[in-house]
Amino acid sequence: MGGAFTALADDGSALYYNPGGLAFVRRSQLSLSGSAYGLVSGRQADALGDGHDFTFRDLNIFPVSTSAVWKLADGGTPDGDGTALAVSVFVPDAFRTNDRDKLGSSQNAFFVSSEQQTVWAGATWSRRFGRVGVGAIGFFLFGTALSQLELASAYEF
Repeated sequence: MGGAFTALADDGSALYYNPGGLAFVRRSQLSLSGSAYGLVSGRQADALGDGHDFTFRDLNIFPVSTSAVWKLADGGTPDGDGTALAVSVFVPDAFRTNDRDKLGSSQNAFFVSSEQQTVWAGATWSRRFGRVGVGAIGFFLFGTALSQLELASAYEF
């Protein structure tokens, strides 16, 4: 049945699979979906000197999609006309690391911070004509990336 739902999508996921299917929603709705992407980890060899590796590990949890659907009109019959509007935010990829380490009892420290995220935000209009649905969708794509590495050293006299 690989992909058969694409033609039948009549809920908040229709914004991504089949905008025309949105006209077949039975009522207004809010859809929220979340996912734990997992553990992000890494190692930088000799970051604070010979033999002192810097390792980091962070758990990343990000929403996958959120959509709100408003059913505006219904023709009153199962095959009647109908109109729906929807707004959606979709996060297909994101990760974040933020860790620190220090060397022995001194105040030497290594700090790493990194973020990357892509966000799609958009709106959908859909109209039903009997058993046929027509939809239009527009998305804005936003991407961010930030990386910071810092090696600090402080000595007391």
